[in-house]
Amino acid sequence: MKHYSVHEPAERSPDPLADGERVAFVRDGFSWFALLAPALWLIWHRMWLDLAGFLALAGVLGGFAEAIAPGSSLAVWPLAALNLLIAFEAADLRRWTLARRGYREVAVVRGRTLEECELSFFTDWVRARAEPRPAGGS
Repeated sequence: MKHYSVHEPAERSPDPLADGERVAFVRDGFSWFALLAPALWLIWHRMWLDLAGFLALAGVLGGFAEAIAPGSSLAVWPLAALNLLIAFEAADLRRWTLARRGYREVAVVRGRTLEECELSFFTDWVRARAEPRPAGGS
């Protein structure tokens, strides 16, 4: 089973379909894409601040390794460790970025596929939005 946290923008629009398009599903767990190509993974998810931090840290680690052992392959290990860290923390980085953009976590769903999780979430989400709200706030 896969677990996804579900995030929606804090500001709702009058159009529920537009709100539904902006809902983000973040899968828990290790990200192979983030391990193999962390910069591309960050660009894919439009995580610009994270990308800047990654590139700065990669530059510092590479420069430090080159200063310690010029011409050796020592720089590979710190960069591999950084890629591994990004891969393990990919879901948390996405949640942090979504929170900075004004999204809030509204649910956690699980299922065999993303489509099954989306169906489960949106079934309840549409039902909750269709229910009339009590007038008067009592």
